Amino acid sequence: MREEGAGLPRPIVARLVIAADKIHNLRCITADYRGVGEALWQRFTAGRDDTRWYYTAVYEALSAGWAHPILGEYARAMKQFPGAE
Repeated sequence: MREEGAGLPRPIVARLVIAADKIHNLRCITADYRGVGEALWQRFTAGRDDTRWYYTAVYEALSAGWAHPILGEYARAMKQFPGAE
C-alpha cells in the first residue's frame, strides 16, 4: 500500500495538509456567516478581526519561501472571509 504523500518531503506534505485544513475552515466560516450573519462570531473565543488575523498569519507562514497552487486557493478563501476588503 502506498503511503499518502509518498515521494514528497514531509515538510511539504505538512504544509499541504495545513493549507487544505485552513481552506476548509475558511469556507465553512464563510458559509456559516451567510446563514447566521453576525451571530456566527459568538461561536468563537476570538472575534472576526482576531480570527481573520489568525488565518492571515497562517497564510503568511505557509507562503514564506514556498510557492504552490494551493496557496492561491487559500488566498481566494481569504477574500471570501466575512468583512474582507
